[in-house]
Amino acid sequence: MRKQAKLSAAVLSIFFLHAVCNVQATERDSEIRQTMWNSNDPDCAVVDIPTRWSAESAVIISALHSYEYKKAPIISELNFNENHHYRIKLLDKNAVNHYAEISFNSSKGRSRQVYAGFKVIKPDGKEIIVNLANAVEMERKVRGKKSAYRKIAIPNLEPGDILDYYISEENIISLSAKLHFFEPVLFHLPQEYPVIKQKLKFDVQRRCFINLRSMNGAPELKQVTDEASDTQYYYLEDDNRDKVEELRWFYPYRELPSIKFRAAYASGKAIRQNDVLLGEPGVVKSRVTDEELTDFMVYLMTNTYYSDERRLLKYAGKNHKKEKDPFVLARQTYFYQRNQTLKHAEAQTIGDFPQLNQYPYNLRDTETQFCKRFSYFLANMEIPYELVVVIPRNISSLEDLLIENELDILLRVKKGNQYLYLSPIEPHSLPGDIQRMHEGADAYVFSGLSKYKDWEPKKISLPVSSAEENITKSAIRIRVEDDFSNCNLSFQHSIGGNSKAYHQYSLLDYYDYRDEEKNRFEIIENFEGYSFLKKRMFNLRDSYLDTRDQWKMEVLRQMVSNESDFEISDLTNFEIQQTGRYIDQAEMVYSFDLTTDDLLHKVGRNYLLDVGKLIGNQVKVTEEELERDHGVHMSSARSFKYSIELEVPEGYTVQGLDKLQHNVENDQGGFTSSAKVEDNKVVIETHKHYDTIEAQKEDWPDIVAFLNAAHKFNEQKLLLKKQ
Repeated sequence: MRKQAKLSAAVLSIFFLHAVCNVQATERDSEIRQTMWNSNDPDCAVVDIPTRWSAESAVIISALHSYEYKKAPIISELNFNENHHYRIKLLDKNAVNHYAEISFNSSKGRSRQVYAGFKVIKPDGKEIIVNLANAVEMERKVRGKKSAYRKIAIPNLEPGDILDYYISEENIISLSAKLHFFEPVLFHLPQEYPVIKQKLKFDVQRRCFINLRSMNGAPELKQVTDEASDTQYYYLEDDNRDKVEELRWFYPYRELPSIKFRAAYASGKAIRQNDVLLGEPGVVKSRVTDEELTDFMVYLMTNTYYSDERRLLKYAGKNHKKEKDPFVLARQTYFYQRNQTLKHAEAQTIGDFPQLNQYPYNLRDTETQFCKRFSYFLANMEIPYELVVVIPRNISSLEDLLIENELDILLRVKKGNQYLYLSPIEPHSLPGDIQRMHEGADAYVFSGLSKYKDWEPKKISLPVSSAEENITKSAIRIRVEDDFSNCNLSFQHSIGGNSKAYHQYSLLDYYDYRDEEKNRFEIIENFEGYSFLKKRMFNLRDSYLDTRDQWKMEVLRQMVSNESDFEISDLTNFEIQQTGRYIDQAEMVYSFDLTTDDLLHKVGRNYLLDVGKLIGNQVKVTEEELERDHGVHMSSARSFKYSIELEVPEGYTVQGLDKLQHNVENDQGGFTSSAKVEDNKVVIETHKHYDTIEAQKEDWPDIVAFLNAAHKFNEQKLLLKKQ
């Protein structure tokens, strides 16, 4: 009876706690709603828009973006609050459809509370508040992690309405260390619709560290200090900002007026124990000097821990003792270290469960650990090398460096005037590879690494791989069924350079490269070292292998569907011939067959074959895209070659080959194609290539020229004419 009484008391206690939290949340919701919808801000009373924007789809009348960074008194908690408030006038059906549904984060216990309000203001002034009880709980999965969010429908929207809504998120962060970095904010001022007035505010407790920079012509934020509340905030008002069109191949933070901000909280003198790119508490830091960057890199390389520092030296001494070529030594040791990170790849492949977190199964280094481990090896082998520090091209220029987590770090081995770049290890990475967003970027290199006092940054530009290095070659064989009901297609894809990563990470698993690893290195098999988990691991493996072929075919079908404009009936005979994980077999090669009834169309006694669709979906440049106000930023140079062979059905001839002949070449790239008949087979060759990664807006017409040629080919058909 006493035990039951204790249990009942516990239940009542939990019930009471939930009741108090619900009351507090309701009261806070009312406070936020009062602040957002009953303010005296004159910008929230505007209903008319400038005449010059009357033809737009929508106009943002006013927008407020507010970020608050606070330290709770006494207790070790930080508060981060984020508020967004929009008033948007919808002018056409496209805007109505765009805002018919809105998604926002869900609350997450005590650590995150999300408050939102949505109302529609009709042209006659009538206000309709949307009932949040109708919001639907949803779940998304990004990189294996699930997160909850809510989706709400905004009913009865019509052109001419004003949509007024806010989303406020309040987060409590446990302060487990003396130094805490809040998430950086990157904000570009031009939006998808024109903006009459927008306000940006960062409200920061005064002992916080502040990194703040206006880029690409953005106005400077004003600093306001409130002595009474021990706060200071940074404020920007921006008005009459034209929209930015949604563009292909565009990095907004490199060209648009943008704000970069990051706050950090430090307790006591913690900051001097972590030499990061911070200034003084309460003082805005807007640039990083070469000396500060050097100090930061020295700190990273002297304070990064990694285990078993002599393992690479032992491997090289045992297996490559007589090797003198520094590139060969570096490559072979890189492959060995990559193999070490895969020791427990089978366990990670077949299932992810909590028990695995108790063991160091993932031996993959961070980029700093990789650089520290590998630089130790290179220095002890007396191989000249340099440390390379770069910001990805899509984030920022090197001149706008402000925050340490913008930086990526890699190494390069020197051999005379040649360099071998070594990027942090991934399951399929190769020595010599440079990540796409690093190619062509400005970077700093540090030499004299054995003596930290001699470190001095030197500016360079990283190499750019060519279109021919990043090539996708596709061979397609077409056979028409005797009754003309289907086309049977056999594909073989061969992908090289940085174009293959998408295919590797989509289609390869541990069992595809296990044997090639065994041929070069020792690997752990049958879950050695897993002790009491072994039985469960074997069961998981059996279950995984039972469905492996099925999910691979599903992934492949989705890939082919995304890249093609025809329906697939059957997909069979998928085979990986080469993984592309070693330099001597650097291309990934795989093949498959498919059947489709969507390429052949009967026209009287004859048939039309949509042969142009076999080179995949091609970019269609719309009339609105012909004029471009910004530069062109490609992920990489790349090329695509198709070799298509069609068996001409007996009793038929082929017409339309002349429409498959194209030849457009210029400094930005090109598209060429040819078609001929040989031995009763139609042979078609196409070659499309993007030769640059960065182009000026004046170069856009050249890019459009070969894009249009490829799209025109994409639409062409062959006539199979009955004799």
